[in-house]
Amino acid sequence: MDRASFPSEQPQDPESSKVSEKSTFKRGSVAGVLQFLYSRVEGELDSEDLEFLSGSGELACHMAMNLASTINSIGCLVSNDDEPGKMQSGDFRTGRDFADLMFTVANVVDVIGEFANIASESSFLLREGRING
Repeated sequence: MDRASFPSEQPQDPESSKVSEKSTFKRGSVAGVLQFLYSRVEGELDSEDLEFLSGSGELACHMAMNLASTINSIGCLVSNDDEPGKMQSGDFRTGRDFADLMFTVANVVDVIGEFANIASESSFLLREGRING
Protein backbone atom coordinates (compact mmCIF):
# COMPACT_ATOMS: atom_id res chain seq x y z
CA MET A 1 0.00 0.00 0.00
CA ASP A 2 1.43 3.39 -0.88
CA ARG A 3 1.97 6.02 1.79
CA ALA A 4 -0.71 8.33 0.37
CA SER A 5 -3.42 5.79 1.16
CA PHE A 6 -2.87 5.88 4.94
CA PRO A 7 -5.48 8.18 6.54
CA SER A 8 -3.02 9.34 9.20
CA GLU A 9 -0.81 10.73 6.46
CA GLN A 10 -3.58 13.02 5.21
CA PRO A 11 -3.69 16.68 6.32
CA GLN A 12 -6.28 17.56 8.95
CA ASP A 13 -7.13 21.00 7.53
CA PRO A 14 -10.26 20.65 5.30
CA GLU A 15 -8.85 23.01 2.67
CA SER A 16 -5.55 21.12 2.59
CA SER A 17 -7.32 17.80 2.24
CA LYS A 18 -9.23 19.06 -0.81
CA VAL A 19 -5.95 19.86 -2.52
CA SER A 20 -4.23 16.62 -1.53
CA GLU A 21 -7.26 14.34 -1.95
CA LYS A 22 -6.20 13.34 -5.45
CA SER A 23 -2.88 12.04 -4.11
CA THR A 24 -4.72 9.18 -2.39
CA PHE A 25 -5.55 7.65 -5.77
CA LYS A 26 -3.12 5.45 -7.64
CA ARG A 27 -1.83 7.66 -10.39
CA GLY A 28 -1.27 6.22 -13.83
CA SER A 29 -3.50 3.21 -13.37
CA VAL A 30 -6.97 2.19 -14.45
CA ALA A 31 -7.81 1.31 -10.84
CA GLY A 32 -6.81 4.82 -9.80
CA VAL A 33 -9.11 6.32 -12.42
CA LEU A 34 -11.97 4.10 -11.18
CA GLN A 35 -11.29 5.17 -7.57
CA PHE A 36 -11.22 8.82 -8.59
CA LEU A 37 -14.44 8.67 -10.61
CA TYR A 38 -16.37 6.67 -8.01
CA SER A 39 -15.34 9.05 -5.25
CA ARG A 40 -16.67 11.96 -7.30
CA VAL A 41 -20.12 10.46 -7.93
CA GLU A 42 -20.65 8.34 -4.81
CA GLY A 43 -22.94 10.85 -3.06
CA GLU A 44 -24.97 11.48 -6.22
CA LEU A 45 -26.01 7.91 -7.01
CA ASP A 46 -29.62 6.76 -6.85
CA SER A 47 -30.74 3.22 -6.06
CA GLU A 48 -30.71 2.17 -9.73
CA ASP A 49 -27.11 3.38 -10.09
CA LEU A 50 -26.05 1.61 -6.91
CA GLU A 51 -27.76 -1.62 -7.99
CA PHE A 52 -25.88 -1.48 -11.28
CA LEU A 53 -22.54 -0.79 -9.59
CA SER A 54 -23.08 -3.45 -6.95
CA GLY A 55 -23.07 -5.93 -9.82
CA SER A 56 -19.45 -5.09 -10.57
CA GLY A 57 -18.49 -7.72 -8.02
CA GLU A 58 -19.66 -10.35 -10.50
CA LEU A 59 -17.52 -8.68 -13.16
CA ALA A 60 -14.54 -8.77 -10.79
CA CYS A 61 -15.13 -12.48 -10.20
CA HIS A 62 -15.23 -13.26 -13.92
CA MET A 63 -12.13 -11.16 -14.55
CA ALA A 64 -10.25 -12.98 -11.79
CA MET A 65 -11.22 -16.41 -13.16
CA ASN A 66 -10.22 -15.40 -16.70
CA LEU A 67 -6.92 -13.98 -15.49
CA ALA A 68 -6.15 -17.16 -13.54
CA SER A 69 -6.86 -19.28 -16.61
CA THR A 70 -4.69 -17.05 -18.82
CA ILE A 71 -1.79 -17.06 -16.37
CA ASN A 72 -2.05 -20.83 -16.03
CA SER A 73 -1.90 -21.23 -19.82
CA ILE A 74 1.11 -18.93 -20.08
CA GLY A 75 2.80 -20.89 -17.31
CA CYS A 76 2.26 -24.13 -19.22
CA LEU A 77 3.75 -22.65 -22.39
CA VAL A 78 6.78 -21.23 -20.62
CA SER A 79 7.41 -24.41 -18.61
CA ASN A 80 7.67 -26.39 -21.86
CA ASP A 81 10.45 -24.08 -23.06
CA ASP A 82 12.87 -25.74 -20.63
CA GLU A 83 12.62 -29.13 -22.30
CA PRO A 84 15.49 -29.68 -24.75
CA GLY A 85 14.56 -30.50 -28.31
CA LYS A 86 11.04 -29.11 -28.06
CA MET A 87 9.81 -26.12 -29.99
CA GLN A 88 10.14 -22.92 -27.96
CA SER A 89 6.70 -21.42 -27.42
CA GLY A 90 7.26 -18.79 -24.73
CA ASP A 91 8.24 -15.25 -25.53
CA PHE A 92 9.93 -14.53 -22.20
CA ARG A 93 13.52 -14.54 -23.39
CA THR A 94 14.62 -11.61 -21.24
CA GLY A 95 13.81 -10.39 -17.74
CA ARG A 96 12.18 -7.33 -19.30
CA ASP A 97 9.68 -9.50 -21.19
CA PHE A 98 8.63 -11.20 -17.98
CA ALA A 99 8.58 -7.90 -16.05
CA ASP A 100 6.21 -6.37 -18.61
CA LEU A 101 3.85 -9.32 -18.19
CA MET A 102 3.97 -9.06 -14.41
CA PHE A 103 3.27 -5.31 -14.47
CA THR A 104 0.28 -5.96 -16.72
CA VAL A 105 -0.99 -8.72 -14.44
CA ALA A 106 -0.57 -6.44 -11.40
CA ASN A 107 -2.62 -3.72 -13.12
CA VAL A 108 -5.39 -6.18 -13.99
CA VAL A 109 -5.48 -7.48 -10.41
CA ASP A 110 -5.66 -3.86 -9.22
CA VAL A 111 -8.67 -3.23 -11.49
CA ILE A 112 -10.34 -6.43 -10.28
CA GLY A 113 -9.86 -5.26 -6.71
CA GLU A 114 -11.31 -1.85 -7.47
CA PHE A 115 -14.37 -3.38 -9.17
CA ALA A 116 -14.87 -5.54 -6.07
CA ASN A 117 -14.46 -2.46 -3.86
CA ILE A 118 -17.01 -0.47 -5.87
CA ALA A 119 -19.45 -3.39 -5.68
CA SER A 120 -18.96 -3.64 -1.94
CA GLU A 121 -19.34 0.10 -1.34
CA SER A 122 -22.44 0.27 -3.54
CA SER A 123 -24.04 -2.71 -1.81
CA PHE A 124 -23.29 -1.15 1.57
CA LEU A 125 -24.88 2.16 0.55
CA LEU A 126 -27.98 0.31 -0.67
CA ARG A 127 -28.29 -1.68 2.57
CA GLU A 128 -27.79 1.41 4.70
CA GLY A 129 -30.31 3.39 2.66
CA ARG A 130 -27.75 6.07 1.79
CA ILE A 131 -29.28 6.87 -1.55
CA ASN A 132 -29.49 10.21 -3.25
CA GLY A 133 -32.93 11.08 -4.55
